[in-house]
Amino acid sequence: KITLTLSSEDVKDKDPVHTESVQYSILMESRVAYDSATHVSIVWTGLLNKKGTAHPTHCLLALNYNPQTLQIIPFSRKYIVDKQLYSTFSNLAAKMLEEECNGIFPSGWDSFYEPICSEKEFIDGLNTEDGFYYYLQDTGVVISYPVPFAMGDHKEVVIRNDNLTELAQGT
Repeated sequence: KITLTLSSEDVKDKDPVHTESVQYSILMESRVAYDSATHVSIVWTGLLNKKGTAHPTHCLLALNYNPQTLQIIPFSRKYIVDKQLYSTFSNLAAKMLEEECNGIFPSGWDSFYEPICSEKEFIDGLNTEDGFYYYLQDTGVVISYPVPFAMGDHKEVVIRNDNLTELAQGT
């Protein structure tokens, strides 16, 4: 059993304009997305409501760990994070966003996509334990990345196992 624990510091912050504390409420559901002898992926999805804001934020948190050692598995321990991975991710994300956003944004969907998923931000994010969230599923790895609220706050791209073979670190 895994419990997501939030301290009072996690759910309160100081509003820079007002002096009172800002209150949050969080509604999350969890599921085990992948379970093997060496890797478990747990995904939490839900809403974060900040008192006084117009809309909630859609959240996705993922935890990847080795059930034998209980050590967290960062993306960069499992896969090689380089320009080839970025190119694969970028092409899949661009195709997905183009299909989803065609006609919604008159100036072009890529103007929203590019600053969010720059190569540097993507590679830097996946080389840290708290960068873009990822989780495994039977068909491949899912990478969640931020997008504007109008698009749902985050999007998920599935990189199929056959596209990951040469990027595997061997763990």
